[in-house]
Amino acid sequence: MLSQKGRRWTKGLRSFFSDHNSKACLMHTFVFKERILGILMVGWVFSGKSAAGNSILRAEVFHAGDRTVKALRQSGTVAGREVVIVDTPGWWKFFPPTFTHLDLKSEILKGVSLCSPSPNVILLTMPFDTSFTEEQRRITETYLKLLGERVWRHVIVLFTFGNALGDKSIEQHIESEGQPLCKIIEKCGNRYHVLDNTICITNLFQHYLKQVLWFAVLTRL
Repeated sequence: MLSQKGRRWTKGLRSFFSDHNSKACLMHTFVFKERILGILMVGWVFSGKSAAGNSILRAEVFHAGDRTVKALRQSGTVAGREVVIVDTPGWWKFFPPTFTHLDLKSEILKGVSLCSPSPNVILLTMPFDTSFTEEQRRITETYLKLLGERVWRHVIVLFTFGNALGDKSIEQHIESEGQPLCKIIEKCGNRYHVLDNTICITNLFQHYLKQVLWFAVLTRL
């Protein structure tokens, strides 16, 4: 079951600022010095990574609908900040890295270097139109382990194809999927967002990106 504090991770950020004024000042200074936000997109094949990257940058710079085979770096200005997004090849959801060609793993690792010096945020894309089983949880954790032991402190789960959610809330969806998905959400600090790939980016999503920037600062302190 998803913890109560996981309902809105942004509440945690607001609480942090109110309780840690000195650190908030440090963050304010940091944001104006570090103007580039590096985002690494990861997930399984056809999970909507490329379309999500296009939505964030508000440009058709990634080949949505086609399978990504090489790590690709694109950039743009979002919410007044320069954003660098690196799209990486997706893994097959039923095959762990031991059964994956070395080229795939090397391209995922190459994506990290393209976010030089390192990604501020790792967006783990998950589509609503497929279930998330215990097998997918193990495979997802194994792939993310390729990026280092501390990878989860940078991860935000990005649920794609949000139009498939219907009348359900995101919290209802997470809980209906059971422990496998709840464990992933808990592992990344209860950080998640819903993206409808069928519509243009909205002011709400731009606000979300500003929160991503603050989260990136938090992980650097």
